[in-house]
Amino acid sequence: MNTLEILSDFNGFSWDINVNLKNNIEDNLIYQNLMILFGDKFLDRWLNESTTKVNNLNIIKNNLYDTKYFENLCKYLYIMSNDKEKQNIDKLVKNSQEELNTMVNKSKYFDDLKDKKMKYLREVERIDKLLNDKDLLRKQYIAKNLKLGEGKRMTSVHVYRRIVENRREVCLNKILELTKAGNPVNFMNRKRELEEFIRIGNINVNKEECVFELQKEFIKILYNEINNLEDDDEIVNYIYKIRYYRFIYLTREKRIKDFSELEEKINEVQKLLITNACKLQKLRIITSDIDINFEIIKCILDTKIMDLEAIKFEVKTEEGKLKIKVYEEEVYEKDFEIEIENPKKILKIKTNKVMKLFI
Repeated sequence: MNTLEILSDFNGFSWDINVNLKNNIEDNLIYQNLMILFGDKFLDRWLNESTTKVNNLNIIKNNLYDTKYFENLCKYLYIMSNDKEKQNIDKLVKNSQEELNTMVNKSKYFDDLKDKKMKYLREVERIDKLLNDKDLLRKQYIAKNLKLGEGKRMTSVHVYRRIVENRREVCLNKILELTKAGNPVNFMNRKRELEEFIRIGNINVNKEECVFELQKEFIKILYNEINNLEDDDEIVNYIYKIRYYRFIYLTREKRIKDFSELEEKINEVQKLLITNACKLQKLRIITSDIDINFEIIKCILDTKIMDLEAIKFEVKTEEGKLKIKVYEEEVYEKDFEIEIENPKKILKIKTNKVMKLFI
C-alpha cells in the first residue's frame, strides 16, 4: 500500500485549524496520531525518502503488534487509494486466498513442495553437467543462437555461460525457498501471515467507521504508553499531546472531545496521566480526593493556553462548592465551579491565592 503522501499537508500544532481549508480532515487526524506515536522525524523521513528498502508500514506494525491500529490503518489507506492501487491490492488478496486454499490439505501441500523442489534439483543437475562439459556448452550455444533472430543472438559462448549460471542461481534460490516453506514452523507462520493479510484486505467498513475505530485503538495505545512512563518530562510532554489531541477535528463539525465514547476513553488516559504527574510533583495537588483533584486539573487544562507553564489558578470556597479562576500568567482566561461537600476538608492548597499549576 502507498505511503502517507495524502497525510502530509499538516505541518504543526494549531488549535484553530481552518476546517474549510483542509482537503481531508481524516488525513490530518491520522497524521497527528502517527506524529504523537512515532514523532515528526519518523514521518518526515517517511515522506521525503526515495528508497524503498525501509518498509515504514512494517515499522508501525512491529511497534503496534498487540493492537488493531495497524489493521485499521491499512484499511483506511486502501479506502483512500485510487482505482489502480485498489486493483493491485485486490489482486494480492486474491492470490493470497488461493495460496491459503492450497494449505488446507497439508499432505498435498507438502507433496507439491517436494515435487517442485525435485524439479529444480534436476534442473541444477542438468546445468552442472552442461557447465562441466565445454563441448556440450558450445553445441547448446550454437543451437540456441540459431533459434534467435538477428540482433538478439548471443555474442559468445562466455555470454551464454553467464546466462546458464544465472539460471542455476535462480534454481538454487527456489530450492532454498521451497525448503523453508516445507518447515512446519514456517508453514504455520506463512499461514498466519496470509490469514492476516486477507482479513485486512477484506474491507467491510466505510471511511468514517474506519477512522473512528482507529481513534479508539489510538487511545488504547496512549493509555498503555503512559502507564509505562517513568520520566517526568515525558509525562508533561504527553499532557501537551493529549490536551492538543482532544481539539483535533474528527469531522467538519466535531472535534475528538465532542464524541462521548472517545472522550470517556480519553478521560481514563488523562486521569492516569494527571495522577502520575501529581505523584511525581510535576503538577500541584489541589485536593486529597484523587477523583476531585483530577476533575479540577482536567478543567484547568481544558484551555487554549499554549504554554502549560504559564497556567495559573486561584481557588475560592463557598458552601458546597469550589470556585476556580484560570489565568495565563496574570491575564484572566476563564472560571468554573465544582460542587463538593465540605470543600475545605479536602483542600491541599491555600484559598484566595493565585498559584502555578505546574510546580
